[in-house]
Order: sequence, then C-alpha cells, then structure tokens
Amino acid sequence: MVVSSSHSSLLIPGPTPFALINRIPFDIFQIIFTLCSDDRMGVTFQIQASHVCRIWREYTLAMPLLWNHLRVNHAVPRWDWLIAQLERSGQAPLDISINVISFRQSAIPHMRKLLRLLLPHLSRWRSLHLENLPHKVKRILWDAVRGKSAPLLVQIRMTTGSEWWRSSHRSCSWNARGILDGFKQLEDVRWSCMRTSFKSVPTFKNLRKLKIQSGTLTIPYIPFIHLVRQILLDSLALESLEIQHGPYKQPVDLDEVARLNLPLFTHQSLQKLIIDTNFGHTIFPLVRTALVRSLILPKLERLTDLYNLNELDLSCCNIIAKENSLPKLRVLRLTERELLWLPRFPAPKSFLPVAIRNLVSLRALTFSGVDFQSRRWLPILGDSCPHLRWLLFLSCIGYDIPSIQVIVKDRLDKDGVTALEILVIQTDGDAPTECKVSPEDAEWFSGVLDFNPEHDFWYNKLGVF
Repeated sequence: MVVSSSHSSLLIPGPTPFALINRIPFDIFQIIFTLCSDDRMGVTFQIQASHVCRIWREYTLAMPLLWNHLRVNHAVPRWDWLIAQLERSGQAPLDISINVISFRQSAIPHMRKLLRLLLPHLSRWRSLHLENLPHKVKRILWDAVRGKSAPLLVQIRMTTGSEWWRSSHRSCSWNARGILDGFKQLEDVRWSCMRTSFKSVPTFKNLRKLKIQSGTLTIPYIPFIHLVRQILLDSLALESLEIQHGPYKQPVDLDEVARLNLPLFTHQSLQKLIIDTNFGHTIFPLVRTALVRSLILPKLERLTDLYNLNELDLSCCNIIAKENSLPKLRVLRLTERELLWLPRFPAPKSFLPVAIRNLVSLRALTFSGVDFQSRRWLPILGDSCPHLRWLLFLSCIGYDIPSIQVIVKDRLDKDGVTALEILVIQTDGDAPTECKVSPEDAEWFSGVLDFNPEHDFWYNKLGVF
C-alpha cells in the first residue's frame, strides 16, 4: 500500500507529538474523548486512551469528566481503580452505580469499605444507582448519609429484585423517614424496597420525578391515598408521579373507599400521574378515583402508560364537571363496573356529559361497562373534545348504533373538530340488539375510519398521544 507523504506522519512509528491528531486543540480533543467514552463500559476507553502515548495520557488525566462515573460491579470491587477515579475526577460531580455482584461474597465489609471511600466526596455526588442490593447493605448506606448534605445529588434510582424479598421482610422495622432530607436538589427518584412497612419509605421533597415501584407500598388503601396526597403536598414542583401499590391482601371496605371525601388540593406542576396495583385490579379503580376526586391538576396529561389499564369510575365526573379539574388530560377510560357492587352509591351520571365537554384536550376516550340509560347520558361528542381521535365502547349498554353514526358523521363534517380515526364497539353476548353492530353498520364504519382493529392496537399506538 502506498501512503501519501501528507498522511505518513499518522503511521510512522516513533515520537507521537508530531502526529496530526495531537495538533488538535485540547478543547476539541476533550469533546472527541467525551463522545467516545461509554459510561456503561466503566473506564475501559479512558484506560486504553491513556496508554496510547504521553500526550494522550496527559490529556485524559486532565479531563475530570472522563473519570467521574464510578461503577461498582465486580465480585471483589476494584478498590485501586475506584481510588484512582476519585483522584482523577478532581471536583467533578460523581455518578455512582453500585451492583449486587459486589456483595454476594462479602456484603457488609464491602459496603463499609466502599463508604469509607465515597463519603468524603458526598458533596460531589450527582446520581446514585443501587441495583438489587440486599436490604441490610442498603440500610448501612442510608444510615450513613442520614442527616448529611449532598448539595449536587439530583437523581436516585434504587431497584430490588425478588431474591431479597425475604431478607427485607425480616428487616421491615428499619425506619427510613428523613434519610433524604439532606438532599435539597433531588429531582428524580425511583424507589423500590420490597415488602417493607410504610415507615421504610422516606419523605420526598423538591422532586420533579418520582417512581415508587411494585412491592414497596403494602399498606391499606385509604392510608395509601393519604400518602400520595402528602407526596404531592410536599413536592410542589413534581411533574411525574408513578406509584405501584401492593400486594395488599387484607379485606377492603369498598363502600368506605368509594365514599371517601377529601378536601380539594390544586397541584400546578403535575403532568403525569400513574397509580397502579399488582394485586386486586378489579377494585383499584375505586382507589384511583378517590384520589383523583380530591385533586385539581391543571397540567395533567397522562393517567396511564397502557391504554387498557388505569380506569376511573364515573364518580370522578363530578369534580371534572364542577371544577374542570383535568383540562389537559389526553387519555381517559371510564368504568361503572365497580360502582355496581355498591348499591348505596349510585353513579352520578348526570355529570358525565358536562365532564366530557370540559376535557378539551382529550385524544382517546373509552367507556367500559357503562349504561347510558337509553342515550340519556351519552355525551354529545359530535362537537366536543375537538382533538378526540379514538372512541371505544367496551361492554356498554343504553345506546344505539345510529347515535354512534351521528357522532362519526358530525366530526367528519364540522370545522375545528378532529375526525375520529379509530372506533371500537365490543358488546357482551347478552347485550341488547340495538347495541350490536350489524354487518351493514360495520361496513359503513369501516368506510370512514379504522373500525374494531386488533384488540391490542393501543400498545403500539398510544405513544402518538
């Protein structure tokens, strides 16, 4: 191969200060190195780059941001490399990731030695990821930072796998209240602490994102509702709140949950509120609705990540109609099923048409198991909800097909109203004849929109909202 003289200096062995790449200004060199490094690979790139030549070694050692990602993920932590990274990172903020692998052979001694290295640099912590650590190890860490200040810490992500359920259950007397109070800049928290008591959940303040994962909150439903409200009261800047409740298997007074009446509270920042459960899904819409009835959320857009989950019962329509509590909501699924179990708690359907009219940002609307009582409470959707694109009737009664056709036609003909793109009408076998779609009706609907698509279509398409 012939090499031109203009590029030969890149290939000739010998002193490298004359290589063309080494003539690049340090600022540009720093950008290139930062783009080449991969946090997931630890310090592999940094080590290789520092051994290329004297110039590269000087450059890499002069870049603190190349060394500030600490990954503890070996059976025996590489203490020498951790010490070197702490020195080379200078005063740069630290991103720390600690994996369970380092605590399988020696749990407590390894955590105590790790804390002796990290605690002197607590003022530099920026993010902390704890991946499936044993509960006893996490306790040592959190007790060590309790009451201390970490002014740069903005993110905590803690996950716990099923292999530690038993040990965390035995340790549920540990009190986590207040362990995060010194982290005044904390914005993003994902918290999981399997099968622990309520007091094993810390207080959360000054947050923008909070996710409490499955298995953490095994408390009764009404205290759970109060806890969510308290989190919102403490964190007025919160934009995203995701909480999974349960498992909770004790008897539940459904009537008490359905009739829970709490003072209204306005949260001005919340955009995403996902309240879910991994047990007792059939009754959880009552719990979710009791919470939503007590809140005015002018910026809320999402109550769900999966369209076929996270129902609200019709009792939420009262507050939506009277207070216009969810003006930015984009996806809503309303049900009447759970209220039918409570004959002393009739569904306030008179608020349904007004509530739907107030949801001016709605993109997708589902009615599940609702009786519209001979179209008396069927919302006038031909000229309301101007952005509505999906409309679903699942196991509903009290309407007829011509009324649905009028809705579809009106939205096709009127200006300023989006035409429906998807319509789903699914009926039970014993539904009245007027609620069922004939082949002729199905052909008409299919000619103007996507009618009765595959059952799981929303899994792939909900992201458009």
